[in-house]
Amino acid sequence: MNPNLIGSIEIVSLLSVILLGMSVVQVYVYYINFPHDSRVVRSLIALLTLLTFLHACGTCYSLYIITIKHYGLFPPIPFQLLKTAILGCFIHPIVQAIFAARIYQLSTQEGQARFRVIAAVCWSLAGFIFGCTVLLSMQVMRFIGSVDDFAVEWAWLVESLLGTTAVLDIIVTAVMGCGMQRGEMNAIDLLVSWTGQTGLITSISAIAVLIWFTFNKTDHIWLSLLILTTGCTSVSFASTFTN
Repeated sequence: MNPNLIGSIEIVSLLSVILLGMSVVQVYVYYINFPHDSRVVRSLIALLTLLTFLHACGTCYSLYIITIKHYGLFPPIPFQLLKTAILGCFIHPIVQAIFAARIYQLSTQEGQARFRVIAAVCWSLAGFIFGCTVLLSMQVMRFIGSVDDFAVEWAWLVESLLGTTAVLDIIVTAVMGCGMQRGEMNAIDLLVSWTGQTGLITSISAIAVLIWFTFNKTDHIWLSLLILTTGCTSVSFASTFTN
């Protein structure tokens, strides 16, 4: 195992818990301020919050295995860490589909029918990502071997998942950013809204994960980046319902 990974997992575990706390606070504010929203929306938010909580727990448990259970050793990467990363991948397409729904809402404005096509493309890509995640999770559950062996054998599937996620995040960020620019905002408010509610942070992190995995699979830092991306996605999602 790469010794540098221990430090990255410790940092990511701490950040995951912090991001979970931020998400929970925003979700709590949402439930207080919008008690009469659709049950479907409220249930979806609860589901994503639960997935985020389980994701953070899995990250902390992986840290426990590495630093406590195998203290003073450099064992192979625990497969639990890979399972945690894959669990987080289920959050991404759901959040991206919700962002696509926001893009579709822009098509209701006069002269903005092209947003329907963009929303349809986003939903298709989100469906592809969800399918890749399901297939990847099935392979993880029955795979016998190390994380390195899995990364090499299923590199094409992981790269397809990460690449499509990065492309979709960029599309959503660009379209939602352009939509926000149509409103009357000063530079600071626009930057904050664009960063928090369009997936700008997740776009940057998704590209970083893809590049790191493509060129350095055995370094395992891509796992930490992927876990961090999930936390950023959850915060970005929660912020859309509190503003």
